[in-house]
Amino acid sequence: MPVEDVARESPSRQTGGASYESTEGGAPPGGQYCTFRLGGLTIGIDVHKVQEVIRHDRMTPVPLAPPELVGLINLRGEIVPALDLRSQLGLPSEGDLAASVLVRTKGETVSLLVAEVGDVVEPSPLDYEPVPPTVPARVRELVTGTFKLEGMLLLVLDPDRVLAHFGSASPQARQHA
Repeated sequence: MPVEDVARESPSRQTGGASYESTEGGAPPGGQYCTFRLGGLTIGIDVHKVQEVIRHDRMTPVPLAPPELVGLINLRGEIVPALDLRSQLGLPSEGDLAASVLVRTKGETVSLLVAEVGDVVEPSPLDYEPVPPTVPARVRELVTGTFKLEGMLLLVLDPDRVLAHFGSASPQARQHA
């Protein structure tokens, strides 16, 4: 089912909806995940955290902002920061970012810029596994687990961790890194 169809069907996401709290090493309850591709990775976010998916549009650059903050989007009067996950995930900044996945996290809307939007999938909880040690450390910091799907590994991204990681990378910390 295309992501846009799910967004229209689920009014609870418009208000942020409920979200699961995964336990460390435990499987989240069964559910649906909005998927996207970025730097060769297939990533999914719990649909309850996805507000909507839009085409990557014009944005206002922010002078002296960290490299992850590409700019600000005016979304029907709401100013939304647009983040490029590639630097947080340690991926090369190659290729276009064609879409924006708008997520609600801790009462804020944040735009995650992605290369390609996939479908909404509903994997079996039996296919859930902890993040393998072969996944790079920077990626492991932002995902809660994986699902083995046909021919691919779906990484479950935690938007709260993304925002916390972005917030913890202060200019002072970056200067000393």
